[in-house]
Amino acid sequence: MLAAKLSRRPLRQSPALKALSLCLCGANLLFAAVSFSKLYLYISRFGLTPKRVLSSWFAQVLAVLSVLAALSILRPFRAVRAGVIAFCGLFLLLCLCQPDLLIHKANRQLYRTGSCRNWTRALSPQKYKHGRGGSGTGHRRKV
Repeated sequence: MLAAKLSRRPLRQSPALKALSLCLCGANLLFAAVSFSKLYLYISRFGLTPKRVLSSWFAQVLAVLSVLAALSILRPFRAVRAGVIAFCGLFLLLCLCQPDLLIHKANRQLYRTGSCRNWTRALSPQKYKHGRGGSGTGHRRKV
C-alpha cells in the first residue's frame, strides 16, 4: 500500500504495482482456502457450532471480496459497490437461513453417519429439546 501511495503512476498503469496487488489478492484467497479446509476438518470431526458457522461465513466473504478486488485491478469497475452488495447479501442469507436449526440438523446427521461419535451438549443445544409438561402442545422451550 505504501508503494502505491509513493508511486508516481496510478496502480492500474504500473505493471509492478498491478502484480503486487494481484499477489496480495491471491494471498487472501489462499488464506480463505486454508481457513475453509481447517473448518471442514473440524466440522467433519467435531460437528458444527455457531462460531464455526460464523468463521466459514467470514472466510466466504473474504474470498468474494478478494476476487472482486482482483477483478477490479484487471478491469476497472465499481468494486466497492459490488463488495457492499455482496456483503449485505451474504449477511442476509446468514440471518435468514436459521443457522441454529441447520447446526442441530447437521450435527444429528453427523452423529447418525458415525462421523461424530459423541453426542455432547455442544452438539445438542438445549433450545431444541422438548419441554416436560402435560400441556401436550408440543411447543419447544428454552431450558
